[in-house]
Amino acid sequence: MKKIILSAIVLISSTVFAQDCSKNIQFKQGVVITTTNYNEKDKTTGSSKATVTAVTSSGTTVTANIKSESFDKDGKSNSTGEFTITCSNGKIIMDMKMMMSGQEEIFKGSTMTIEGDNMEIPDNLTVGQTLPDTKVKMTFTKDGANTGTMDILIKNRKVEGKESITTTAGTFECYKISYEVESAMVMMMGTMQIPGFKNSSKAVMYYNIENGSIKTESYSEKGKLISYSLVTDIKK
Repeated sequence: MKKIILSAIVLISSTVFAQDCSKNIQFKQGVVITTTNYNEKDKTTGSSKATVTAVTSSGTTVTANIKSESFDKDGKSNSTGEFTITCSNGKIIMDMKMMMSGQEEIFKGSTMTIEGDNMEIPDNLTVGQTLPDTKVKMTFTKDGANTGTMDILIKNRKVEGKESITTTAGTFECYKISYEVESAMVMMMGTMQIPGFKNSSKAVMYYNIENGSIKTESYSEKGKLISYSLVTDIKK
């Protein structure tokens, strides 16, 4: 289940972009971004594709519709989803459905609803800057009954510095953004609450202004590398 949470965070990271929509590939219809996931031993564990299916404008606000598809290590599709992101008022505002993609695997057969904060990234990133926390609650129901909940808190986001990152998609100048993730799950049996896992982890995102997150590293609470992801292909 820890891997599911980390995959969700990777998905968040690989679809965040800066405010100047005209320079931002996330807001260009037809763009396809492939992200490949690896374990701590550099073995491929899966991948995902995010396709921009439509872009609409209203005043100074631009909205992109995204179709996502995740694959296992053998390239077999295992989940799909749709979400939107919005470029407005000096920041990116993300539909939290993108964050929760794949979480249905925890409670198979249940319907998932999401409530909580939007994740935001401003257009004026600077080294040393702190970014807002994000808190999300998922509720799972089946046949009208609550089957469980999951809470995720992304906190202490900070722009640590700038680095150049090279992948098979190219070389990118990136902001290095660190953050912490706390997650907790509760399962329901009738009216009885059964505590599930609690997990704390750390992560680092290498974020390029024009192309979004290029690399994301996930660490245990003690700082041991658990997994990482790389943008391995961009089709414009």
